Amino acid sequence: MPSYRNGLETQKALYSSARRHFFRSGYAATSIKEIVDGAHSKLGLFTYYFESKESLALQIFYEMQRDLCAAISPLPQLLALHDDALALETANMRIWLRLLLQEPTVARFVSEVCATKSNFARQREKRYDFCCALYGQPETPQEADRMQLRATLMAGMLVEMCRSIPMQTIEGDPEDYLDDFFRDYYLHIPDEEHLECAIARAREAARGVRLRVDDNFHVSLA
Repeated sequence: MPSYRNGLETQKALYSSARRHFFRSGYAATSIKEIVDGAHSKLGLFTYYFESKESLALQIFYEMQRDLCAAISPLPQLLALHDDALALETANMRIWLRLLLQEPTVARFVSEVCATKSNFARQREKRYDFCCALYGQPETPQEADRMQLRATLMAGMLVEMCRSIPMQTIEGDPEDYLDDFFRDYYLHIPDEEHLECAIARAREAARGVRLRVDDNFHVSLA
């Protein structure tokens, strides 16, 4: 048992060290040696517990997204959108993207890790599931191919948005900027009136949501 317990403590120390270094210096500028030294550990233990620096960064990235979902999902204004999957999805994404617009340190980290192949594949799978829920399950191979293409394009747009946010110079109201992004993002939606209604509902629901991120990338309501 002691060795098992020590192993968990070592893994936790490496994970915490990576969070601190990624927050302070960014993903690209942080070396594995810095993570190991910050945890008072050894390189061999890092490679034992983590496949790579990239896989570790993606764990932190996904945990940050889970923190955000856990913080906002019980909010009454979000619960009120459960009658409209499009509005709910748009509200969740709006809150996430607005966080990146407002938090340069978080945006830097996200922009550096979100475009990895493994993350793109994950986002494409999530977009495919969402498209099936929104447009209906494809009934023919041709429809499935078109749905997969739509999901791939949506995943690419979302990744590119996250990558480019640190370099964005937004003129005017950032909320209008996000509205325009969603109009482009939902490709060829059959009911444009529904889309405009969903965007408006999502914008109103997200209006009062304020988040904070600590120096370990933990997200909570402000």
